[in-house]
Amino acid sequence: MNLTAGSPLQGGKYLLERVLSHTGLTVTFKASQTHLNKAVVLKMLRPNPQIPADFALLKQQFVEDVRQFARCQHPGFVHILDMFEEGGLPFVVMDFVAGQSLADRVQAKGPLPEAKALRYIRQVGSALGLIHRHGLVHRNVKPKNLIRPPGADFVVLVDFGGVTSSLLPGASANVLSTSNPYGAIEQYQSAEPQAATDVYALAASLYFLLTGQPPIAASQRHETSLVSPRQLQPQLSAMVEAAILSGMDPNSQTRPPTIAAWFSLLPHSTELPLIQVHQNGSAPPPSAKGNPPSAKVNEASAAPATVPVIAASPSKPTPPKPPSIAQPSNQPLILASALALVMGVGAGLALRVSGATGPGSSIFHTEQVFPPVKDFPVSAESITVPVTSPPPTAAPVGGELPPPLSPRSDVPIRAPIAPKPKPSPTPEEITPPALDSDSTSVEEAPAVPEPQPAAPRPAAPQPVAPATEPVAPAQVNPDPPLGSAQPEETRSSPAP
Repeated sequence: MNLTAGSPLQGGKYLLERVLSHTGLTVTFKASQTHLNKAVVLKMLRPNPQIPADFALLKQQFVEDVRQFARCQHPGFVHILDMFEEGGLPFVVMDFVAGQSLADRVQAKGPLPEAKALRYIRQVGSALGLIHRHGLVHRNVKPKNLIRPPGADFVVLVDFGGVTSSLLPGASANVLSTSNPYGAIEQYQSAEPQAATDVYALAASLYFLLTGQPPIAASQRHETSLVSPRQLQPQLSAMVEAAILSGMDPNSQTRPPTIAAWFSLLPHSTELPLIQVHQNGSAPPPSAKGNPPSAKVNEASAAPATVPVIAASPSKPTPPKPPSIAQPSNQPLILASALALVMGVGAGLALRVSGATGPGSSIFHTEQVFPPVKDFPVSAESITVPVTSPPPTAAPVGGELPPPLSPRSDVPIRAPIAPKPKPSPTPEEITPPALDSDSTSVEEAPAVPEPQPAAPRPAAPQPVAPATEPVAPAQVNPDPPLGSAQPEETRSSPAP
C-alpha cells in the first residue's frame, strides 16, 4: 500500500499530510479529519521484509494494545479517538498535540534547568502510573514524544510502543535496540516488558534534558560505560544524579520497580500544585484537590480517569483550595420580601391619592366629620308659635325712622317639653339651631318660622299700650294690595 501526502483514507474521512516518524514496523502520519476539519495523528502497522515476523500475530497484538490504551484517560497522555483497517493494515487515530517536543527544545536552547526538568518528568511519571495500573507498558518514552503546548508549562506524553520484542526474531530485536538510546535492554529480549522498563526510559529522558546529550544505548553498555551526568553538568545535585543512575540500571531486578519507587529518590522540594490539561493544549485553573502529601505517586489509590498532571511555577505555588460546599440560596426570600414591600407602598400611595380631598387625607388627620344633622334623631319636640307679620310702616315725614319696637310681651312662649324620641321633623316645623365650633349649647331661642301664605290666620285684636308721647300721624296706603291684611296703626315705644 503506497501512502503519500494527500492520500485519502476511509473514503475521504482522513487525509494524510506528512510523515512524523517511522520505525521498522510502524509509520506515524499527521492527517486531518475532513468532516470536522480537525488535525489528528494516524499510526500504521506495516510489514517489513527485513524483519521476518508473523505479521498476523503482530497485527493482533497491535489491535489489542490500541483497545487497552484507549481506556487510559489522563490529561498528560494523548487521547485515542478511533481505529480502523484499510488495505489489510491496522490504523489508530490519536489527538494531534500541537507544540514543541522537549527534544527540539533542548537542541535549540540547551539543557533545561534542574527544577524545570524534574517538573516535566513528574508530569510524565503521573501518566505512566495510570498506564501501569491498567497492566500496560508504554515502551516508547523519549524526549521526542514529550510535547509542550504553546505558551504552556506542562508536557503531554504521546504515542506508545507498537509491538513487543517477544514476537520479533533475536537479530531484529538487536537492531532495534541499538537505534533507541532510551529503551531498556529487556525491551528487546524475549522477556515481557514491565513497569521498570518505562522507569529506565524516563530516567534516560531526564539524563538528556539535564545534560543535552542522549545516553548510550542499553545494548552497548556492557562495552562502554555510561558517562555520569555531573561530568557533563557539574552544577547538578548529587541526589538527582544518583536517581538517574539508579533508574538507568541495566539490571531490571535491581532497578526501582515502579514510578513511585523511583520518584522517592528525587528531591521533594519540587513538589508542585496540580493542573489539568485540555485536549487543545490550554491549562485550566488549578485543581481543587490540592497537592499530594509527598513526592511519591500512590499508584494503587488514584482513580484512572482523574489523575492530575503536575505543572506550575516553582517560585509561586498555588495553595490548595478546599472543595466548595453549595450554600442554599436566599434569593427567593429576598425577592418575596421586596415584592411585598413594593405592593404595600403602592397600596398606601393609592389610598392616599384617592382620598386626598376627603377625610383622612393626611396620616395625622384628627378631624371628626359627622353626617348632616337632619339624619340624626331630634331630642326635643317642635315649638309652634302663632304670630302675625307686622304691618308695613311708612317712613316719617321728617325723614327719620321710627324707633324700634320693644319686644312684645303679650306673646306667650311655651316652655320646652321633656325630650322624647320622635321621627325626624320636616323643614316646615323647625330649623335646627346652629352649632358653635367650640360649644354645643344653644345661645338663643329658636327662630319663629314665618306663616305660610297658603293658610293665613286672622290676626287677633291686640291691646294698645298707653302712649306717653304724641304719636305721629300714620300714612295709610290708599290702595292696599288685594287679599293682604289691613295695616295697623303705627305704635311707638316710650322713649327710654
